[in-house]
Amino acid sequence: MSNSASGQRPAIEAQRVSKDFFLLENASVWDLLSGRHELPAHRALHDVTLSVPHGEIVGVLGNNGAGKSTLLRTLGGIYAPSAGLVTLHGDVSAIFELGVASNEFLSGREYALRTFEQMSGPADDRQVYLAEVEEFAELGEHFDKPVKTYSAGMKARLFFAVATSFRKSIFLIDEVLSVGDSYFRARCWQRMRDFKRRGVSGILATHDWSSVLKLCERCYVLDHGKVALSGDSYPVVRQYLGLKQDFERADVWLTDALPTSYRGRPFEELQLSFPLHADDKTIVSILVSLELTDRTVGWENVMLLDPQEAVLEKGNNTVSVRIPHLPLVPGSYMLHIGVLRRTPGTGEVVTLDARTWYHGNSLSLVIEGDETPGVASLNLVGRIRRRSP
Repeated sequence: MSNSASGQRPAIEAQRVSKDFFLLENASVWDLLSGRHELPAHRALHDVTLSVPHGEIVGVLGNNGAGKSTLLRTLGGIYAPSAGLVTLHGDVSAIFELGVASNEFLSGREYALRTFEQMSGPADDRQVYLAEVEEFAELGEHFDKPVKTYSAGMKARLFFAVATSFRKSIFLIDEVLSVGDSYFRARCWQRMRDFKRRGVSGILATHDWSSVLKLCERCYVLDHGKVALSGDSYPVVRQYLGLKQDFERADVWLTDALPTSYRGRPFEELQLSFPLHADDKTIVSILVSLELTDRTVGWENVMLLDPQEAVLEKGNNTVSVRIPHLPLVPGSYMLHIGVLRRTPGTGEVVTLDARTWYHGNSLSLVIEGDETPGVASLNLVGRIRRRSP
């Protein structure tokens, strides 16, 4: 339910927010003190309006210099807006950048304690907070050594652990989920998903569109400080990437009889049938994949079957893909299908038709049944057959 429908105020609101930075390189002290001369300014944000409902993390996409970091710092109170209004309904923790410490001669433990005190943390929570930071950062004996001796990866672990160990209701996150090694990134993602399950609100500012799809139902795109796009993440990301949504009709295509949704049950046989039309007898390859889209769990490719050849007769055909023992727990999945052909001689693979999220026409697969922990089997056998109309 939306905030407007429930009567609840958004966690974050920005109403026509602009931010100017004065250019002082050619200004004299007299210019600054007298206020008689109008100083030139760079407008980093132009009339930005956005809203973040309670319990959602909203993405802000944009290239370097688009204004993402300036927006987060303005929302977090580091910068005062030059125009407009910022309203936050909740306690805020900001993760602006990994790699900056106020005093790198402090040990990791001292840095965590100073941050705790700056955030006015309750004295009774100090030891619990420190223990959580130490456990998440996994610095071992280095937790009591100066931050200046840390590697970039160790600093990233410390700063992320410190910023996310506070029990806040709003998080402002700037480009932090794509740093560090794969192990650290996985832990960061797990913590962010835990936040989602707890109902935390926030903004993720990034140039990494895949991070937005993994975490955010809605997103905005900034371009030169202005909101260029906004809406549901999938269509906005498609437009942001400039992805083509329609195919020029080839000699083979998926017909309008194709269902938009399929159903199955865990650990039972699943048969997926796809109606195809061919102008002439031909051979194509069918590629099928499934993706999980639950943002409290992740956005992951959970199944990819090898491309399998199908001989099509002229006219209408039905191609079926069979998975004997479906190893998926109940839930909703995105079903992607591609109809491919390898060009003789060059070996180039040409896509004749497809149904995928990045073309804006993906299908769905609903696995029915009670919640089932874990996966019983990952032995997959995909078989394909053609059935004449």
